[in-house]
Amino acid sequence: MLATLPILALLATTAPDFDKLIEKGRAALVIYDVNAAEKAYAEACPAEIAESLPPDEIAFCEHGWGVISDLRGQSDEAAGHYIKALANWEVLGGSFLTHRIKTLTALGASYRRQGRVTDAERVLSEAFALAKPFAQSDPELTDGAQPMGALYGEPGGALAN
Repeated sequence: MLATLPILALLATTAPDFDKLIEKGRAALVIYDVNAAEKAYAEACPAEIAESLPPDEIAFCEHGWGVISDLRGQSDEAAGHYIKALANWEVLGGSFLTHRIKTLTALGASYRRQGRVTDAERVLSEAFALAKPFAQSDPELTDGAQPMGALYGEPGGALAN
């Protein structure tokens, strides 16, 4: 434990801003630059301190790692990351509801690509139910939870990030 204190102190004083790194990772994912996204998430969420991050940072990290895994075709690994993110979004409550819905949608799409239709339907139904009250005020949020229509279509149809 004492040996890790200097490392944590160094990381705290030299680590770039978490939010900027997450945005950099998201931007890289938008253009499918998985390597750049992975680098940004690795800087924002160093493995050696990942478990000690606040719940919101863990959730952002896990969701990002899930998207990266999905893009690499590692659906089982992606689902594990999304589940960890969801556990943290749930702890954080209503102020992070939109992030929870996006992660549920991504998990449902991941399950669909794995051929786990029952799991996909369950998770996507939960995402849609959570998003439904916002249909008038935030149509983009309910649009993000709409892969239910594609559930029985071709695998890989929707990847939420």
